[in-house]
Amino acid sequence: MISDERCGKALSYLAATDMEAAELKTQLAKKEYLLDLARRRTFLEKTGNIEVRKAASEMTLEVGLAMDEYLQADA
Repeated sequence: MISDERCGKALSYLAATDMEAAELKTQLAKKEYLLDLARRRTFLEKTGNIEVRKAASEMTLEVGLAMDEYLQADA
């Protein structure tokens, strides 16, 4: 059986870290959105068939930087 003191400490820890976890989850979602937006924007700038445009879009600096930021937020 868990003591009231230990239960209280656990609940305090969860309460203290809850906001941090929520903020990190929000940052990750934002970075994912910005990555998707960069992909879409660069796709529209490219020419050729769909697969060529997708590949060219993935090789842009904008998408590369957005991917780096997303991966850092996910780490």
